[in-house]
Amino acid sequence: MQSQTKEKRKSKKLLIFAFCFFLVFLAGIIFKFFGPNISEIDEKVSSAYSDIRYSLGLMDDSGQNDIAVHFLYVGQGDCEIVICEGHTMLIDAGESGNEQKVIDYLHNCGITTLDYVVPTHPHSDHIGALPYVIDSFKVKNILMASLPDELVPTYYCYSKLLNSVSDSDINVITARSGIKFSLGGAMVTVIAPYEYGSDLNNNSIVIRVDYKGGSFLFQGDAEIEEEESILSSGIDIDCDVIKIGHHGGSSSSNEKYLKAVSPEIAVISCGKNNEYGHPHDKTTKRIRVYTDNIYRTDLLSDIVISYNGKEYKVYFDQK
Repeated sequence: MQSQTKEKRKSKKLLIFAFCFFLVFLAGIIFKFFGPNISEIDEKVSSAYSDIRYSLGLMDDSGQNDIAVHFLYVGQGDCEIVICEGHTMLIDAGESGNEQKVIDYLHNCGITTLDYVVPTHPHSDHIGALPYVIDSFKVKNILMASLPDELVPTYYCYSKLLNSVSDSDINVITARSGIKFSLGGAMVTVIAPYEYGSDLNNNSIVIRVDYKGGSFLFQGDAEIEEEESILSSGIDIDCDVIKIGHHGGSSSSNEKYLKAVSPEIAVISCGKNNEYGHPHDKTTKRIRVYTDNIYRTDLLSDIVISYNGKEYKVYFDQK
């Protein structure tokens, strides 16, 4: 009796094993003919990963290092990060209170050293957070304007910036029109100040970045007075991408200046529902004569523009 029970159990196990094997075999056939293509999935995952790295300026479509400019949303202020072939330049950092966002963003990009820091001019919506960022990273160089005595600020955020610079081992470069320096494979040219303006906005450091035939122009808060000074200098400002001056205010981006730049892409950094009404309709109308590719941080949050020597790609996380 015991022997027969064992035999029945053995037969039952064999049947279960055979049934399971059949199910696996059948699933294999179904998956092969009707299931997703694994190579296609791998390709999609790889493509998504490459896009993320490309947007961070770590590589282009061929896997080579290239350039990316990050326009961070810091409310009614300015902050740009230029990453080229593993080298980094920070332009402004927004008001005090934005420092943790800027610091975290840089860390998330894998950045521990800033090759250049550029405070375009000492208004708090550009430099308020900058001292805290400088204190959190190794900074090699800082580019600063030499202001006329009557325009040197005495308020806290500027004094704090000067203290952070003096307390660290940073090479201070006085910004003058025509100065050039490299950032990885990119060439950075100081466009302005060409001559002293009547206020801080019109002493903004304006810089141009050229890389593999692509070009970016960063305006700070330059207004018409400084724009006319730049035009009179005869320096080349024809660029593909422009960071519009003074958050898109009507006192910047005059017709002659935009004609000389003739941008393909324009970025406006401004705060949601800001009290100044930036960007002004007059300004956006003037820009639209040259391009409809206008990207605003108040509408799109952080914006990244990458260039691989052939094409620009624009990334943003609309909120």
